Amino acid sequence: MLQLTLSATYGEYEFEWLKKYGSVYRIKGLFGEDRLVIADTAALQCMLNREHFALGPSLGNAGRLQYGAGSVWLVQERDHKRIRIPLNAGFTAVAVRSYIPIF
Repeated sequence: MLQLTLSATYGEYEFEWLKKYGSVYRIKGLFGEDRLVIADTAALQCMLNREHFALGPSLGNAGRLQYGAGSVWLVQERDHKRIRIPLNAGFTAVAVRSYIPIF
């Protein structure tokens, strides 16, 4: 853990470990807690887009502090589906292309 905080260049050790151990590896975190490092974009996409992967307590608590308890960013399962259905129309390819001139 000390290596991560004292590296001269951001990501120096992480990229070295990525080459040595692959795109998923375990490190020891604060107080010896196991942490899973995932650098595989397909695995992350699967985890973040499936309802059977729930937010951990630390991420949920951080989100509540940052966005508020009833925030749309933190809803899961049924509430997420209920909110997502009407919003899908605004995120189609045609709709997103029309937003580009705005930005």
